[in-house]
Amino acid sequence: MKSRSSVSLKLLTDVKTGFSLVEVLVAFSILAIVLATVFESRFASTRRVEQTGDFNQIQNMVRVDLAYIREEALKWQCELGTACSGRYEDKDHEARYRNTHCTSNIPLTEFPVQTEVLSSENNNIQLTRNVELNKKQLDITYSGQARGKAFITRTLIIPQAMNWCD
Repeated sequence: MKSRSSVSLKLLTDVKTGFSLVEVLVAFSILAIVLATVFESRFASTRRVEQTGDFNQIQNMVRVDLAYIREEALKWQCELGTACSGRYEDKDHEARYRNTHCTSNIPLTEFPVQTEVLSSENNNIQLTRNVELNKKQLDITYSGQARGKAFITRTLIIPQAMNWCD
């Protein structure tokens, strides 16, 4: 008669170890789903970073353009030799503006900034500045598009010379 330990030993040696084909396929499928999700998340993140960079570039273009328009609004109708000219030599002379524009029905028709398409360094960005004359103020709308996403912002500027009108 065989001892009990030899029977246990024989049973342990008959058991096959390893994974079945079904278990391997299930594990591989789960791994494929996880990897696909991770890569899609990574690609979406990269696209968002690019869009954010484009929107930052648009906002920077708008800031630079508004600074230029504000500078023009301070100088427009300025009398030469006065502080509003922006020249260092004129800083001690009181600012004076011509007021011939005040009698016009549309006083800002001669303002040097008009509607135009602003250029960008790359072709991913389209930005348009629309300037509308509204009595004593300029209504400025920037509209653009970057990688299919729309951008719009509005502001108004009143040129300094308009404050000299009644």
